[in-house]
Amino acid sequence: MVQKLAKGDERAFKFLYNKYYNDVYRFSLSLLKSSANAEEILQDVFLQCWLNRGYLDHKKSFKSYLFTCVRNAAFNALKKKAYENKLKSSLELKIESSANTTENNLITEDYNRLRIKAIDSLPPKRKLIFEMSRKEGMSYEDISRELNLSISTVKNQMSKALENIRTYLHMNSDLPIGVLLLVLFQI
Repeated sequence: MVQKLAKGDERAFKFLYNKYYNDVYRFSLSLLKSSANAEEILQDVFLQCWLNRGYLDHKKSFKSYLFTCVRNAAFNALKKKAYENKLKSSLELKIESSANTTENNLITEDYNRLRIKAIDSLPPKRKLIFEMSRKEGMSYEDISRELNLSISTVKNQMSKALENIRTYLHMNSDLPIGVLLLVLFQI
């Protein structure tokens, strides 16, 4: 089947996906402790398998390959999350220690207004995808299913939404850089 997949056979891909999905999902979930994150990693790994199908080695275990890819992607996601949490905590601590309560309240109000304006500035479809992901906590697969879009389209739109928001915040804010970083991590 891996040979067929390497040649672009979609049925072979579907067969391999269905055959290994549950085992690899459980492994991903055991590492990430979040079904949404496990699902996202799994979708990324299978997408990469499809995109890089020509480089697959049919002589090696496909299952082992999947588990290795999921493990590496999960560890990278955990490292990124830990770094973001550490940075966010550090920035929050600095803001709290350097500002009084009134100033914090004003910054928070400014942040909320700016965040809402940034999201509202998105094109309608992109805004819908962004809100389904961030506000409703839906996975990319659920969004793609509900809106009848491909997962790669949903990912692409989310990436563009975040870039649009970053640009909007940069162009429309006089808030300190630390607060802007907090805005980005909370979105």
